[in-house]
Amino acid sequence: MTEGSVKTSAVIERADERRIELRFLMSLMRLLTSAKNAPMASGADSILIIGAVAMGQIEGKPFRASKLAEYVGMPRPTLLRRLSNLIEEGWIESTENGQYLLGSEHLNSPLILSLTDQIKNLILEAASDLQKAHQKS
Repeated sequence: MTEGSVKTSAVIERADERRIELRFLMSLMRLLTSAKNAPMASGADSILIIGAVAMGQIEGKPFRASKLAEYVGMPRPTLLRRLSNLIEEGWIESTENGQYLLGSEHLNSPLILSLTDQIKNLILEAASDLQKAHQKS
């Protein structure tokens, strides 16, 4: 093999499934990082924190900082810095008892509703493609 050449003869196990999964991941990240006026453009940390805060709020169990840090797998000091930025931007609110909620103006905003609809469509498409690939094998 010459320098700079790529080895293409290796067999990739479950290639169809892996292609679908990676295509889903790339589409999801493009969707989230390209949304105008969204904190997602600032990185995966913001996506993760906002998603976790929303999940806690939807389930009726809002997170406090320690549990949120544990849930997202982030050191507490890093989480607190990220939360501070998201609070300044209005994406997250903190309650008097130290719980975190989505900012009221974003809870049912057209941006969030549109993003979640697009995410749902990506998931359904990927699930359908994976089912078809699994039936072939």
